[in-house]
Order: sequence, then C-alpha cells, then structure tokens
Amino acid sequence: TISYELIRTSHRNRDTSIVILDPHGNLATDVLKFIMNKGMGLDRVVYLDCDIRATSKTLLGKEIIKDKVNFHFNPFEIKGLNDAEISGYAETLAQTLFDLVKSDDSPLMQTVLESCIEVLVRLPNSTLNDLLRFMDDDNNADLVVFSGSIPNKIRAEFIRKNFNNKSKLASTKNAVYMRLQKLLGNLMFNSIVSGTST
Repeated sequence: TISYELIRTSHRNRDTSIVILDPHGNLATDVLKFIMNKGMGLDRVVYLDCDIRATSKTLLGKEIIKDKVNFHFNPFEIKGLNDAEISGYAETLAQTLFDLVKSDDSPLMQTVLESCIEVLVRLPNSTLNDLLRFMDDDNNADLVVFSGSIPNKIRAEFIRKNFNNKSKLASTKNAVYMRLQKLLGNLMFNSIVSGTST
C-alpha cells in the first residue's frame, strides 16, 4: 500500500522529504501517525492543509486556529533544474496529475501533457490554469508560440505541428482538458496551485 511504501522510504532516507498531495486528508492523517513523526519527530513534519481549522477540530476535538491560513504551491515554479531534469520533471508531474484525477491515460495524452508542462515550467508566472488553457485552441496561441523557444526541440516540434490543428489532437486535448477541469474546478485545490509559491 502507499502508506507502507512511505514508511519504508521515510525510514530508509531520513534526510529526504516526502510531499503528499492528498485532497481528502486520509493518507496525510496516516502519515502524521507514523512512529517517527511523533514526539520529537514532529519537528520534521510540515503539514499544509487548506482547511486546517476544520481538520484541527476533527483531529483534536477543538478549533486551534482562528485566522484563515493561505498557502500556494505552484508546481511550475521550480528553479535550478537543467534541461534533462526539467524533461523528467514534466513526465513525473504529468503522471501525478493523472493519479490525482484517478484516471487512465493514453500514451498520446501523456505526450500532450508532458510537452505542455515542459513549456510552462519555462514560462515565467505560469500556473496549472495555463495548462488548462493550453488545451484550448481558441486561447493558446501565445503558449504555442512560446513553445518554439524551449531547448527540447522534440517537444517544441510536437506542439508546433499538432496544436491548433483540430483534426489531429482535438479528442486527446479534450480528454486532457476534462481531467484538468475536474482538478482545477475544485476551488480549494485551484487556490493552492494557482498563486505564487509561499
């Protein structure tokens, strides 16, 4: 199970971090209960919850935070990666998005998403909302033009040849769009991933 793998990885690599995106909070709550996260080990845990007031009331039986707490994690705001690392990151993020939606993906859908993510990681101030916009041929011309400037010429050429050509990728882009819409239509999730990282 995922919990078992996280425990095993965490014990083996105590100097690494584990980041969990858990929209329902079940897995994150289990991770907080790991033995190495209790007592002094709690210092190694950063728990970000967009509804921490409700969560604290559920876990502790009382509301301990009175103020609204906001945080942002923009997955396109990364620094210090070389071209090969950005390409690998695009693949990992694409798979993560499909996993979050709990949806199957096709190789073509994966290729579309990975190519677009690689472009947006390089575009200043882009967010997951821009990824949604990338799938809309009536609203993505600036993104398609920018894609020509990325060092990964294979992905740049894929976008140049296949985007804005409704006959080739229309159904694939629509399938990706619907999956992204499901994620980003959740206002709480959207507010977390759409700002500048804090």
